Amino acid sequence: MADALDLGSSALIGVGVQIPSLAPNATQYLLGRWAFMLGVTHALAGAAVAAMVAPRQRTAAVILGAVSGLVADIDEPNSILGSKIPAISTTMNLIFGHRGLTHTVIFALIIACLGWGLGPLIGLTRRRFAFLTFLGVLSHVALDSLTPMGTQALWPLPARLAGPIRTGSLPEMALALVLTVMLWMSVTRARATGASTRSQAGNER
Repeated sequence: MADALDLGSSALIGVGVQIPSLAPNATQYLLGRWAFMLGVTHALAGAAVAAMVAPRQRTAAVILGAVSGLVADIDEPNSILGSKIPAISTTMNLIFGHRGLTHTVIFALIIACLGWGLGPLIGLTRRRFAFLTFLGVLSHVALDSLTPMGTQALWPLPARLAGPIRTGSLPEMALALVLTVMLWMSVTRARATGASTRSQAGNER
């Protein structure tokens, strides 16, 4: 949810196709502990959504959701994911700026399609893997759409979605707490359901 101070400008690509915020944007806004907290907020959102959608594969789902929740900030070199792959992150930042193409529903679909064949590697079907990846990336876009800077999530539509929650503010910390509780409840419920199912199966024997 890192807010950039300079939104940059848009540029026309091809025949009238407009990429949002397509301009260099080297603003460094993530600082110290806030950078960690912001990344955690996104990871929690992705993990919580995944745990609710796929309770039977909760471990794989939570990990996938948490990682997917960080993907959109690959266009920010100082983000948790961007700092691990600085060359790619810096390049994307220079081309698209921050909160450009990577903060759209289309980008979430692209990432889901790219991960289609990876499901079996972590015990998920291809369809489930793609769906959870899509939801994880989308959760990031949704959270950033709650900040004053907002996102152009519905690109190529020109509308910009924005809200009142400022990055690193008390409301965001409260949101992170709510997400933590949601994740804990989902995992706990899935664990209890699994234990009950195993107990019933044992009694039937």
